Amino acid sequence: MTSDSRSLTSHNPSTPSNRSLDLSTTLSELTLKYSDCPDNCPPSTAHKGPKELFRVVANKPLTHDDFLTCHELNKHHDADACLRCSLSTYSSQAHAERLKKDIPFFKRHMIASGIVPVHGGVMKKTTSRAGHWSWWPANGYQRHITFAIVA
Repeated sequence: MTSDSRSLTSHNPSTPSNRSLDLSTTLSELTLKYSDCPDNCPPSTAHKGPKELFRVVANKPLTHDDFLTCHELNKHHDADACLRCSLSTYSSQAHAERLKKDIPFFKRHMIASGIVPVHGGVMKKTTSRAGHWSWWPANGYQRHITFAIVA
């Protein structure tokens, strides 16, 4: 007991606290929940991070709007329903630069880089475009927080 009648308990790092158990449960639940994705989406072959990804973005500073899926933007209804629930990203800055060069719409955009953590969703190399990865962000994950403008 302390002089103000509070009880002291020793901390044992090998025994997780209830708070850390709650946090790990919450984080694992994030990776399992995806909004409005069709059945079997994200694909079972997608994997968790951590992984560094690059994304072509319009805003500096980055905003939530830079990380919305086609499904969330209500665009490209004729595209694959599962891919519409993902974000287009790239495995390197060079691959993202190539997109900017090849597609005039993206010429004035910037490139952001970030690490998608384990609880940030799942990703998979997709499409024939070199270095393209689809990222299905987990519900509740603040996508733009771990990214920064690099070019």
